[in-house]
Amino acid sequence: MTAQHQAEAIWEAMTALGGERTIAEVTDWIEARYPGRWKSAGTPMADLTYPGSASSQCALDERCLDRTDRGTYRIRQRGVFRVGTDTTPS
Repeated sequence: MTAQHQAEAIWEAMTALGGERTIAEVTDWIEARYPGRWKSAGTPMADLTYPGSASSQCALDERCLDRTDRGTYRIRQRGVFRVGTDTTPS
């Protein structure tokens, strides 16, 4: 899969890395595969948490991460998520 949006790249990274990782690990994975395309994954990962911040521009059905600790996130275990054009059941 070739990510068109950073949220898709984050989903790719989280899936490839086992489902729970730090912002730094996800950012490094994305940078290795999409050099120079996006900056840190920190804010976008926070935007992808459920229920997340009211200021997030992500739709609720795109919020596919849980925050487990400061700077650490995991793929949510329940629900159906739409990241970009993919529909990915958990």
